[in-house]
Amino acid sequence: AYDSGSGEWECSHAADATLCAVPECGERSCDAYYVCHYAADDADCPGIGDCGAAVCTAASLIPGECVYMIDWGACAAGESCSGDPDYTCGAGDCADGELSAEVQVSATTGATNYPSIAATGTGYGVAWQDYTGTSYGQIYFARLDASGALVAGSEHAISPGTTGNFPVLLWLGAAEGYALVMQGWNATTSSYEVYLGFLSSTGVLAGGFQQVSDVDATNVLHSRYPDAAFAPDLGASGRIGIAWSDARNGSTGHDVYMAVYDLATDALVEADGDENHQLTAISGHEYWPVVPATATGFVTAVIAAESEQAVTIESDADGVALAAPIVVAPTSTASRPIDVAFDGADEVGLVWRD
Repeated sequence: AYDSGSGEWECSHAADATLCAVPECGERSCDAYYVCHYAADDADCPGIGDCGAAVCTAASLIPGECVYMIDWGACAAGESCSGDPDYTCGAGDCADGELSAEVQVSATTGATNYPSIAATGTGYGVAWQDYTGTSYGQIYFARLDASGALVAGSEHAISPGTTGNFPVLLWLGAAEGYALVMQGWNATTSSYEVYLGFLSSTGVLAGGFQQVSDVDATNVLHSRYPDAAFAPDLGASGRIGIAWSDARNGSTGHDVYMAVYDLATDALVEADGDENHQLTAISGHEYWPVVPATATGFVTAVIAAESEQAVTIESDADGVALAAPIVVAPTSTASRPIDVAFDGADEVGLVWRD
């Protein structure tokens, strides 16, 4: 029990007891560590302000939550237990605003670049482009725990022998795992295309990769530089919006196209007679689009290379553009990189180099 007057914990069990009453947690073994995890908003958590009801587990920490850890077996009946209990924040013992140590994620022999990271709630998944054993690149994956430490043995090639570039990793939830969007090589059409695959929570590819761009195989030119966003509230089970630069229109340069994958139907959404929807028709190239999900669809931002302007395009839940591109930076000096974020209500923030 905690004595707020003395600021100490007291063991209330008898000297020969095998079980003792842990406050708010019921009876627990007296010779083990037990951890009480407190949510926000209650006064039952002395020393760290307002906290919530305790949930106790044996010898474990809930990553990202602040806890007291008491060695209930270290004191006799009626004896104070180490005064004020130790304060631990998350599995990595990181206080707010502190950085964990740097961790080398990839240990392959080839060059690695274009990393993408997705938070799972209990750790992180990381995907990157790797040139180990290939001149064209393939996608590797590894997991980090909540403290940022590499999970031993988790590093592996997603699909050995399959060309993969510019990965975008998305966390869909504990039941679904990850979605991985990448640029890959289509040997039949001799063109780069955009692909979508699904990984388990440990990063194991389920099935294979599905081609997203040019699904009718009419385009023999390249589809490249994808970005993607997960919209959990769109459709019955959530939707994935995927945007990329597409050269199918030839002389006009690379335009931005979008496709949407529906998790409830396990298929690309067809709208206006096609699964691919053209978002820009601007002279010159539009490379490296970026796309966040909104409450009703998606917003794509890109730099129009010829005019050197930053533009945005709003799409509905099917990926169809709702209006012509909006020129955000008309100064004719905008360039990559560009990024955009949705505020959760009705606005997006845009940043670019100028």
